[in-house]
Amino acid sequence: MNQPLTPSHLLDAIHHASDGILIADAALAPVRRAVLFVNEAFCGISGYAAEEVVGVSPRLLWGPRTEPEVVEALRICLAAGKPFSGTTWAYRKDGREFLLEQHVNPVRTRNGELLYWISILRDVTEAAQRSAELEIARAEASHAQRIDTIGRIASGVAHDFNNVLAVVLTTAAALLEETEDPGLREGIDEIRSAAELGARLTRKMLGLASRRVLPPQPISLNVAVADTVRIIRRLIPEGVRLTTALDPGAPTVMADPGELAQVVLNLVLNARDAVGGMGTVSLGTCQLDTTPRWAVLTVRDSGPGMDPVTARAVMYPDFTLKPHGHGLGLTTVRAVVERLGGRVTLETQPGSGSSFSVALPLIDPPAPSHSPDVAFLPRGQGQRVLVVRHDEVPCAATASILRRAGYSVSRFTSPAEALLSAELGPVRRFEAAVLDEQLPLLPGARLAKRLTDLGALPAGSEVLLGPCDAEHPGPLPPDVAVEDLCRAVAARVQRRPVHE
Repeated sequence: MNQPLTPSHLLDAIHHASDGILIADAALAPVRRAVLFVNEAFCGISGYAAEEVVGVSPRLLWGPRTEPEVVEALRICLAAGKPFSGTTWAYRKDGREFLLEQHVNPVRTRNGELLYWISILRDVTEAAQRSAELEIARAEASHAQRIDTIGRIASGVAHDFNNVLAVVLTTAAALLEETEDPGLREGIDEIRSAAELGARLTRKMLGLASRRVLPPQPISLNVAVADTVRIIRRLIPEGVRLTTALDPGAPTVMADPGELAQVVLNLVLNARDAVGGMGTVSLGTCQLDTTPRWAVLTVRDSGPGMDPVTARAVMYPDFTLKPHGHGLGLTTVRAVVERLGGRVTLETQPGSGSSFSVALPLIDPPAPSHSPDVAFLPRGQGQRVLVVRHDEVPCAATASILRRAGYSVSRFTSPAEALLSAELGPVRRFEAAVLDEQLPLLPGARLAKRLTDLGALPAGSEVLLGPCDAEHPGPLPPDVAVEDLCRAVAARVQRRPVHE
């Protein structure tokens, strides 16, 4: 049998409701209304006991971060006798802030006379935090997707650019062989140095896009500085004096050459921008025989210097002093240096310029190696070499190198064309093959096996070109040096007799 709903039952239900409930007298001024009743949930949310709240204004929950615009909107609604809903920061009795969601509704008599205001209150701090975390997670996922897309595009651009640089490098090497003019050789050597730096940087981009770590190697800090300065000297305005003071001990570090060049390049260009069109940029290297030992690169400029606040922020992402800068140059420097186990320090003050010092772990230089002159590298005697590279430009360049080295070359840009030639073409047998590892449809290693099965290529006579790192040490890099390519092919043919 249903029991009749009494006022006592209603009061118990309100008192034990899960949401905070506050009832205020409507007789006073709108925002100065006095509290008549609060339930247990309100006390749990606010930390106040009921007797501490009854008779005072609900404004006791407001504090420094309570938004004035929300308070004003509440005041307007109460003055007009209309409901209000809003969220703002409120404060517990112990001073801790929380995010308060409130819904305020008028209670009227049957004649429309306003008697009370009843407020439903919720602590939505955790829910807001979860929502914010979800939004952050979604933003990070979207950002990661965009970065992945950019990485794929950059990888494609870097791959194509690497092919172009390979042609520049091979052509420069050929021109160096064919000319004895000192002036021409100096210019060609400068072209080759710039192309080698570009090739190292593009290999780094390809490595990053594929999440492979390129192995560091011993490199002279002096060589890195001298090579970079030679390349960028033309980017320095005439009014800027660029000087170097290199330690004769030739400090050696373990680093990726492309990354180290990037560090020097960013620091020098940053110093150039700091001095404007007139001033001095000085580069120096030295060794610190401490424990541990350090090789130190210092780049100083005579620019205006920085105040302490700017100096603390200058190494962080998105901070830049340039009108159209992106704030990534010095961030990249710090990231590379710290990854190599080093550190970057800055000494600066307004009016006295800036000095960036890069300290990297010092190692003993490797034993000097003497590379033979290109003219004395092993040459072919008309042996037939198959070249299959998926892009026409590097394919033609590779074939040109091998022809000048004394080989008879057949070149193709697809595995299908190479297999068709081996089965039906005028040349059906080769002493060696130079193959891109990442050929479309049929990778280089599988193509070599198919050619061997057809009797067109001796087993193990292929030279594979592809990504090369600590995990994949087999292939030669796609922009392989002329000397290395000639040695690799010579080792495969092993002076086999020329086929008639």
